[in-house]
Amino acid sequence: MSSARLYPGVSGGDGNHDEAAGAESSGDDPRGRRKDLRVGLVLPLEYRNAGHLLVSYCTNLSKGGLFLPTPEPLAKGEVLTLSLRIPGRERALPIEARVRWVRRTDSDRGPAGMGVAFHDVDGVLGDTIDAIVARFVPLRVDLVGARPAAWHHVAALLRSLLTCETHEHRLAPELAPALREADLVVVDLERFPERGMVVLEELGELPRPPPRIALCPGRDDELRPKAAALARVVPTPIDNGELRHQVLEAVSEVHARWPEEPTD
Repeated sequence: MSSARLYPGVSGGDGNHDEAAGAESSGDDPRGRRKDLRVGLVLPLEYRNAGHLLVSYCTNLSKGGLFLPTPEPLAKGEVLTLSLRIPGRERALPIEARVRWVRRTDSDRGPAGMGVAFHDVDGVLGDTIDAIVARFVPLRVDLVGARPAAWHHVAALLRSLLTCETHEHRLAPELAPALREADLVVVDLERFPERGMVVLEELGELPRPPPRIALCPGRDDELRPKAAALARVVPTPIDNGELRHQVLEAVSEVHARWPEEPTD
């Protein structure tokens, strides 16, 4: 199976997981964190569902790289084993990887974390990806806000990026439970930012929060950092390239279960 093959989960690779996108460290970790844990570290990874894994494969995995969100990234050059939990499979798949770059703090480009590189992912995931494609179900994207006219543009762009179904919701109290099964939630903060922020906060409190994007007025310097603490942020007026980047980053995000720090 060729990694250049185009699968139905996503219309094309984003190509933004590179060292320049987030390299904010020379590679040495001055704080010396996780020194004991990093020797032979095996890091369990899990995607939200099979659709998220497929998007990640099309945008990142097939190119031999992956971004792992974590507030405490390892140092550049460190080697680790990724233990990838595949939806629908009992046994995890081991993938050897090396840290290529780190982003030490949350920023407009995305959360803190590290970019890792690996080889021959097709040899490990090829049959699994083909099986996911055979059973593929369109992703669910929920759009929340008070500007229905704006959703026409957003929904059209999303459908050009992903094989997905979009659902529109008006801002309302206690909306989050109705959104918990979404593969992506986009919240518009343009007209009623306070209500939109409440929705983002409630989504973040769910046991398994869906990926979130906030459409935030570009002129509001106070609202933007608050929204960034709860979701990926796309300024309005919307730049199509930025929305595309953040959508693919959000949907392809993988969850890492770091081992507990040793106690004395």
